[in-house]
This record gives sequence, structure tokens and C-alpha cells, in this order.
Amino acid sequence: MTAHMRLTKTLVDSLRKALTNNALPGETKGLGRESERAAAEFLAQVAAQRKPGELALAIESTGGEAGKRRMRIGIVNDDMPFLVDSVANAIAARQLTIHRLLHPVVCVERDNDGLLRDVDLLCPDKRRRESMMYLELDRADARGRQELAADLRRVLADVRLAVRDWQKLQAKMREDAAAIADPEGKALLEWSAGGAMTLLGYHVEKPYEVPSEALGIFSIPGAPTDEGGCLDAMRYLEKAAKCR
Repeated sequence: MTAHMRLTKTLVDSLRKALTNNALPGETKGLGRESERAAAEFLAQVAAQRKPGELALAIESTGGEAGKRRMRIGIVNDDMPFLVDSVANAIAARQLTIHRLLHPVVCVERDNDGLLRDVDLLCPDKRRRESMMYLELDRADARGRQELAADLRRVLADVRLAVRDWQKLQAKMREDAAAIADPEGKALLEWSAGGAMTLLGYHVEKPYEVPSEALGIFSIPGAPTDEGGCLDAMRYLEKAAKCR
């Protein structure tokens, strides 16, 4: 990525408009023209090269008065649900306050190497849409920034897996609902599969066997159930059944 690519005026201007044009009231409060351009230049650097399925992320400290210094985060990803809430929750878990969050979804044109060539605010082709996030938040030290970056990469990888397998997760829950004789249990699973719950993962666990049929976040080896949690749940249900 060259300096010319990072600072192409047309791209920076397009990203500046994307950041501010559809922002909600209050989201750009205190963001002057110079700050707008600085945010757009930073996001242009993050977005400069990325291929489908990849995450581009950068965290850096910014200036400010003593005691009020902040850091900023740029995140560029395929457009998908749950991104903003997932990022905000990961940051909150670090007890950091978000002072600004801008989240334009833009249409991009990239070459075969993933280099950004053009940005449009709107387009009918969903395959060209990318999620771009710009955040300003409390400053963390170097170690804290590294840990936060690792948290965000892990969380966004989980989101990608859950979204990738969303339809399969719904289908599995409906299959399980069809196999239940109890009408209340059947209705509960059908209600959940219909969109009442956010489905993140699925797998089949049996005592002392390796889980199978993994979907969503369970596709990550070793994640995410607690050690012994499966057996404890089975013993509880067996005990409840014997008491009937």
C-alpha cells in the first residue's frame, strides 16, 4: 500500500461523506471539518486493501488535552448483521467508554489484489457492500490496545461464523422441534427458530464423545462450552426425568 493510495483525495472525500451523510443526530457533534477529514484519512488507510472474507482493523492513539486523550478504531468488514452490537459489547467488557461510533455501509470497487479503487454511497449490488466503522473511545495503554484488538478479532470471527451458518442453524432447530413429542417444547423451539432468538451455534454432544455436526461458533475447535457443562446438564435432565 503506497502513500499515494492511502491519501487519494477522491477516496478520502468519498469516505468523509459516507461517515457523516447518514449519521444520526448527535453522532457527529463536535466533529469539525478538520476532524472529519482526519477520520476519513484514517479509515481510508484501514480500508485500502482487503479481500472478501477478511477483516481489516487498526487501533491507534490520538491527541487531546491531558486526561482527555483518546484512541480511535477503524474496522472494515463484509457487511453482515450484529457487527455494531458485537463490537460495542467487546469494548464495554474492557470498561472503555465509546465517545463516537460512525458506521457507514458503502459500496466499493476493488482490484484483484483487494486494493480500494472507488467508494459509492449506494449501489444495488450487495456483493460490493462493506461495513466500515470508525470509533473514538477512552485511551488504553499499548498492552490494552493489543488485547482489545485480539478481542475484536475473536468476536468478529464469531459473528462471521454465526451469520455464515444462520439458515443451517434455523433448519437444525426446526428438525429438532419436529422430533419432539411434547407440544410445548416443540412450540418453544419453533418460536426460537422463527427469529425470536439469535442463533449462534449448534452441535450434538453425547457423554464421553467428541461433539459432532458443529455449526456457527461451535465450528471453532474447543469452543465455547464450559468443561463438564454438558455432562452436568445431562445428569440434571436424567434426574428430573426419574423424579416424574
